[in-house]
Amino acid sequence: MPILDELERRALFRLTRSLALIVVFVLTLGLVVGAVIFADDFVPRESPSVSYRKVWLQLHPQAAPAPDTSRTAQSEGDTDPAAVDLPVQLLPYFTSSDSKRALYEHLSRIGVDERKDYLAFAYLVVSASRKG
Repeated sequence: MPILDELERRALFRLTRSLALIVVFVLTLGLVVGAVIFADDFVPRESPSVSYRKVWLQLHPQAAPAPDTSRTAQSEGDTDPAAVDLPVQLLPYFTSSDSKRALYEHLSRIGVDERKDYLAFAYLVVSASRKG
């Protein structure tokens, strides 16, 4: 029996050692493959800031109608340097000084050339929300 015990001990030792090696190899291979597959998700391919115009044009590929900019009104007594001419259709939403200040702070972060487009698209959003 001692020969059988010795053989069983060696066989079990080799079996457990090879099984552990296989498990470690499979787990390492899984981590490497997972890192390669999901690496694209962690690296941005474009600039993280997306302009509202790109989003709008992707959602609505047809040409967007321009708001009525022939009738614009500027609030009286506004000495804010970021003040801009608001389309008449947007004036009811910016009657309080807090909402105007919030709009002007937001517009001051946008480039000067994009402010007119931003207000035009804001008009489109307001008119779309009115339609239901």
